[in-house]
Amino acid sequence: MRYSASEKLEIIRLVEGSHLSARQTLAKLGIAPHHILPLV
Repeated sequence: MRYSASEKLEIIRLVEGSHLSARQTLAKLGIAPHHILPLV
């Protein structure tokens, strides 16, 4: 699945604001890390 720039920005903000690791946050959101590489 491809994410738009605005969707990626929202994901980045969620990850940055989370107390969990990036991978844990993405897992909770149901997003595979390779979908937003190279961020993770």
